[in-house]
Amino acid sequence: MRKFIEASILSAAFFAASPLLAQPAEGQPFTASGELETCDCRYGDHTVRLEAGRRYRVSASSEAFDSMLRLYRAGSTDVLAEDDDSGGERNPQVHFTPSQTGDYLVRVVSFTPDGAGAYSLNIEALEALPPPITRATGTEAMSWQVYEGALDANDPAESDMRFDDYALDLESGQSALIRLESEAFDPVVRIYKADQRGMNEIAMDDDSGGGFNSFLMFAPDEAGAYIVRVTSFSTEGAGAYKLRIAR
Repeated sequence: MRKFIEASILSAAFFAASPLLAQPAEGQPFTASGELETCDCRYGDHTVRLEAGRRYRVSASSEAFDSMLRLYRAGSTDVLAEDDDSGGERNPQVHFTPSQTGDYLVRVVSFTPDGAGAYSLNIEALEALPPPITRATGTEAMSWQVYEGALDANDPAESDMRFDDYALDLESGQSALIRLESEAFDPVVRIYKADQRGMNEIAMDDDSGGGFNSFLMFAPDEAGAYIVRVTSFSTEGAGAYKLRIAR
C-alpha cells in the first residue's frame, strides 16, 4: 500500500517546496497512519520533503506487528538509513540529517514476512545542535615513561606467548594512558593486579593504537600496584617493542 502525503496536510517542516522550508517549525511533529495489508507486498510508503543539514527523527509504532523503518531518496533503491528496535518496545527510530534538500521516501515494513496491521508514523524536525567547543580552558603537560624492550626466547611464556611485565603504581583517582608499539609482531597489552599476575585480567587491548598497535586508558576503581604485561597476539610473536605509560 503506497501513500503520498499531500503538501496541504504536511507541516512546512516536511513538505511543500516553499520559502517556509528554510525555516521549519520545530516542535510540531507530523504524524501519519497506515496499514500493512495481507498481500505479497507488505509495506507502507510515505514521501516527505526534507531539508539539507537539518536533523530529523523518524519513528514508527505498531501493536499489530514488529515494525521496521527504511529511508530512501525518492526514486532510488539505496537504503540511506534503517532501524528495527531503537524506539523501544520493538519499534523503530531513525535519526537522519540529509545532505541534500529534496523528496525522501519513508518505508514502514514488518520484521517478519507475515506481519500485517495498523501502524503510525511520526516525523520531527529537531533543534540544531550547538556548535562544537573549539576553545580550550587551559593546557596540561603530559610526561610519558618510555620502556624499550624485546620479546625473545629467554622471556617467560603463558599459553606459549612470551611476555614482559612492568610495574605500575597508581594513587587514588589516578589513571594511566598506555601505548604499546611494535614493527616486529602484533602487540597486546594486558593489565593485572600486582598480586594476581596472569590471573583475573582487569583490562586489555590489541589494536586500538592504530595498525596492530595497542592503546588503552586504565582507570582503576582503587589505588594500588598493577602489572602492565607486554605480550603478543600469536605464539610466534617476538622482537623489539616500545611501551609508553603516562599517568
